[in-house]
Amino acid sequence: MGKKSPAPPPAPDYAAAAKEQGVANQTAALQTSVLSNPNIISPYGNQTVTYKQDPNNPGGGSQATVTQTLTPEAQAALDAQQKTQLEFSNLGLQGIGQAKNILSTAFNPNLPNLQTSTAPGKDLNFGPDASKYAATSNVQGDTYGQAGTVGAGAYGTAKGFGAGDYGLATGIKAADFGQSKGINAADYGQAQGINAQNYGQAQGINAQDYGQARRNIDTSNVAAMPVNAGMTGQQAILSRLQPQLQQSREALGQNLINQGITQGSEAYNRALTQQGQQENDALTQAAVQGLNLDMSANQQGYNQAAQNANFYNQSLGQDFGQGATAQQMQNQAVAQNFGQGATAQEMQNAAIGRNFGQGATAQQMQNQAIDQNFGRALSANQSQNQAIGQNFGQGQAANQSQNAAIAQNYGQGISSQQLQNQAIGQNYGQGMSAQDAANAARAQNYGMASSSAGMYNQAAAQQQNQNLQNAQFGNTALQQSLGQQLALRNQPINEINSLMSGGQIQNPQFQAYTGSNIAAAPTFQGAQAQGAYDQNIYNQKVASQNATTQAIGSVIGAGAGMFKFPSDIRLKSNIVRVGTHEKGFGIYEYNIFDRRERGVLAQEVEKIIPEAVIEHPSGYKMVNYGAL
Repeated sequence: MGKKSPAPPPAPDYAAAAKEQGVANQTAALQTSVLSNPNIISPYGNQTVTYKQDPNNPGGGSQATVTQTLTPEAQAALDAQQKTQLEFSNLGLQGIGQAKNILSTAFNPNLPNLQTSTAPGKDLNFGPDASKYAATSNVQGDTYGQAGTVGAGAYGTAKGFGAGDYGLATGIKAADFGQSKGINAADYGQAQGINAQNYGQAQGINAQDYGQARRNIDTSNVAAMPVNAGMTGQQAILSRLQPQLQQSREALGQNLINQGITQGSEAYNRALTQQGQQENDALTQAAVQGLNLDMSANQQGYNQAAQNANFYNQSLGQDFGQGATAQQMQNQAVAQNFGQGATAQEMQNAAIGRNFGQGATAQQMQNQAIDQNFGRALSANQSQNQAIGQNFGQGQAANQSQNAAIAQNYGQGISSQQLQNQAIGQNYGQGMSAQDAANAARAQNYGMASSSAGMYNQAAAQQQNQNLQNAQFGNTALQQSLGQQLALRNQPINEINSLMSGGQIQNPQFQAYTGSNIAAAPTFQGAQAQGAYDQNIYNQKVASQNATTQAIGSVIGAGAGMFKFPSDIRLKSNIVRVGTHEKGFGIYEYNIFDRRERGVLAQEVEKIIPEAVIEHPSGYKMVNYGAL
């Protein structure tokens, strides 16, 4: 069946690549370890790193060895430190035995009893009895009289005056001098506008007068598309093909029996399968031929209907444009008439405005005369009001003088009353002084008794302080004795801690060895990748085979009508030239779709007669044998 598909590229060896990756990882890890662990030479000593194969693990890679060597001086200091540390440890063992003996004995300190202070036999804070001394007495204000006040009514009441006694200020009535007048605009006519109705209305075009553009195409006369295979054009082709297929099927069965091939055998079934495939190919070819005929008729009818609709819409648009032009000219004439009427109306309004201005000027002069009369009357009235104000001021001055006399009499009464109150206050002060002297004598006697009690309390407090100090001295000695006994008990333990915390051995500090992790070779992942690749290749082959089968069926169907079976050289194999066409291209025998046929090669025909060759959507070329 046709040429073989190109072989896929060889699959990568993922397992070998994974092993090589593992070796590369091991080499990189070893190199990283070498770079990360340099040999160190310091004043205290040297550190070297070496790598060699572990004899117990031949396949495990190199084993790193770190060697640290001290200088002679550093080695001697280390030996001395270790010896000193050993001696300290021995002394610590001896101290532990002594500490065990001390700790095995219970700690019973020999301490005297604590002392407390004792107070004197008499009570403290003894004071004099205040009840033995007379209480302080107060002075009563009633004994010396009450301060008096002055009644304002005794000296008369201040008086004012009524504003009505001197007349009221008067104003002017504006009505006495006339009213300002305006101009009645109606006396000079009203400005008028233009009624647009007198000049007609601008009009548009009614699209309904010219018909509607057609949006849909009338396909009532277009050939109908088939719904299922076997309708319209297909039905005639298939009805003619079915008897032929039936006769071919019966002839095949008879030929197989004549050849001695029994029903049910493998050869018999294979022959029937091949016959069924050929029948399917023929049916497919007939169905596609009918579909192509129906689709061509349908497309031709649709194009004719669309062309008619376009002609109709073009004519409709031309009529609409002519109507719009005529309507625009009519609207221009209406606008011209409207403009002439507006000009005439503006001139009439200008004359009305001029007459109105002259009337307004005359009215303003009349209003100015009225204002002048009003101003003169206002001045006279202001003079009258000034005289009334002068009379009011004089009456107010006389009234103020009378009030001043009343205030003077009131002040003299106040002074007399103050002198009387001062005499009462002086008598009250003298009584207070006598009372203060009596109270001072009582306080002096009370103070002397308090001083005597204070001296007694001081003596008692001094005795108590002395007793408290003696008790504190005894308690301090007790604490000191307890501290000494605890120090003697803890001394062996402190000695052991001192020995054990002596100078520690200090080793020179070298760089720590840095290792590297080596990942195992991903052999399993490589095997998985290899399997996935093989499966992908298998899927590609199956998909390619399915695509080829589908393309062949499509080519067979598309070859119906004017074009026979595909003649693409890529679909043919075992090609043998058996002749030459009169136009120069060869005639061949070849295998195509599992059968031997005779024909031409599309690629050769295309070079001589290009119009006889088309390319199917599947990409294969087809030849119109009718054009040859």
